[in-house]
Amino acid sequence: MTARNPVTEQDLEEVFKDDPDFGIRLLHEDFREVILRYIKKHGWGLQLADWMDIYSQTILEMIQKSREPGFDHRKPLALAFHIAKCRTRDMLRRRKHRANPDTDAILDCVAKDFSESDIGIKLRYPDSVVWEEFQQNLYEVIAALPGRQRIVARVFIDNYEDFRERDTYTPLAELVSNITGKPESVVAVKNAWLEAKQKIVKELTRRGFNFLEAE
Repeated sequence: MTARNPVTEQDLEEVFKDDPDFGIRLLHEDFREVILRYIKKHGWGLQLADWMDIYSQTILEMIQKSREPGFDHRKPLALAFHIAKCRTRDMLRRRKHRANPDTDAILDCVAKDFSESDIGIKLRYPDSVVWEEFQQNLYEVIAALPGRQRIVARVFIDNYEDFRERDTYTPLAELVSNITGKPESVVAVKNAWLEAKQKIVKELTRRGFNFLEAE
């Protein structure tokens, strides 16, 4: 079988000019590793799940922009880099803002939010739980979820502090809509979270975090 010639940035630009949807596909298939290396370069201190989440957000935003009237097809890879850098900076800022060395306080907070809200996860954690280990495994499990469930779950985990004490799913739907670039119904987002929640709890339990319970 004859190997396909490498796709150049000029090729990518021409494809985006004629067919933006195919351009997105080509960007993902041929420039995925390039974009991920760029994200890793600017996202030291983040984890693999974070890098993959940023990449997903970058592609989603590229899809949204490529479908807008007057989209400039020139230098699509540079635009992807710009979006990735912005999303990386946003995530680093959130991580810094929410950094808290008090593991017990964090677990208490998460337990309260998950068990007393309609989110429906109860945390029964032993004293030996290491929050950093739990967090790393949580993000790994979320990164392996199907696309829509991954987005909804990650948005909830990253933003639950912002809508604590409020109706959970309405602001969650608004945040997901900001990422997907289209209206998201509360019912659809709620269903996606409920499905994701069951998978998250099942996989974390399999990994030894048996203090979780999905209602």
